[in-house]
Amino acid sequence: NVINLRALTNKRQVEMGEVLSHFYLSLSFLAIEDATK
Repeated sequence: NVINLRALTNKRQVEMGEVLSHFYLSLSFLAIEDATK
């Protein structure tokens, strides 16, 4: 059960990491687009 919980937490952390990296990617993309105007 503990291992199961740990796997769940790892999965959640990976999902959060993907969301965050996607968020930062779109943020920097917008910043670059704004700078080239």
